Amino acid sequence: MVEDFLQKFKEVTGSMLNYEIESEKIVFEVRSKKFEVSLEQLEKYLLDAQAFKCIDEDLLYSDHTYEVMIDFDRGMRFDRGMRDERTEFLDERNNLKYSIGVPSIEFKFFLIMRIHEIGRTAARRMGVYFGQVYRVEEATTFEDILALLFRRVESLKITTY
Repeated sequence: MVEDFLQKFKEVTGSMLNYEIESEKIVFEVRSKKFEVSLEQLEKYLLDAQAFKCIDEDLLYSDHTYEVMIDFDRGMRFDRGMRDERTEFLDERNNLKYSIGVPSIEFKFFLIMRIHEIGRTAARRMGVYFGQVYRVEEATTFEDILALLFRRVESLKITTY
């Protein structure tokens, strides 16, 4: 499962990202900077992402969560870098939480798999660009690299609580 994902991730990101599997971790390299993630954590991310069902090319849902990519006008897109910002609204009457902003880690993993299926050109039409990773020097974790890869992607997430 992990090796299959890593191969697809490598194909999607192209030559800008390399990885090496070590005993209990994966070491990613982006522009000569290395980032580690444990095999256990990566497997958890993959299992969490696979727990969701897919309706469309950019819509995920589970028993308590619905998440879809938002396509803003190109002029409204902004580069948030690694900031993990979401605007949240609570609907206490219906026990719902609405949030707009950075996609969840599960949604990012889903998008990587989806982009592998549809190709990078189709992904650009969705607003996902895997060209150059900017500000790598600011990143310290694998999750930071994911945030930089998806720095222009927004999602609407609706959760029951």
